Amino acid sequence: VLSASAIGVVERDRIIDGSGTEEGDVVLAVASNSLHTNGYTLVRKLLDDNPSLKETDVDGESFLDVVMRPHKCYYHAMRELFGQPGLKAFAHITGGGIADNLNRVLPASLDASVDLSLLRVPAVFGVIRAEGKVSDADMVRTFNGGVGLAVVCSPAAEPAIIDHMQRNGCPCYAIGKIVTGSGKVQLNGAVA
Repeated sequence: VLSASAIGVVERDRIIDGSGTEEGDVVLAVASNSLHTNGYTLVRKLLDDNPSLKETDVDGESFLDVVMRPHKCYYHAMRELFGQPGLKAFAHITGGGIADNLNRVLPASLDASVDLSLLRVPAVFGVIRAEGKVSDADMVRTFNGGVGLAVVCSPAAEPAIIDHMQRNGCPCYAIGKIVTGSGKVQLNGAVA
């Protein structure tokens, strides 16, 4: 078993924690490159039950190669955005999906309204869903849905952040808005 952790230090006045988030801000998705840290217990079971699954083609790669792809690190792309006006919060999307991670950076009086139909879900999730007969609700809760990192920003900052992330090899696109609420994530629509 291999495990790793990272610990950082930041000046208190430079913390990006969502406290400046306002109604009307935008929720952006930064694409994951595979499962990241989500759902490997199910993947191991699927491979145990059907060993030939490892060779299944997923967009020109084997299933096994796709699920074993190392977790994408966003730091190098994100660091140039630190301190940019309009950048409000980040949420790393791990187990629990968007709802159980994005809520950690929401002020108590605001919700994030996320449109699931906007998610750009990688093909590997379709294979897992079909092979494991996993419901849409469980797929959204267990896996990242193609979102490795959520970014909350002002509408004015959205184009520059998307452009910057894409120039740095991190596909980025809008998936929702910040609305009046109670610190929760509203998942609307259905994954396509």
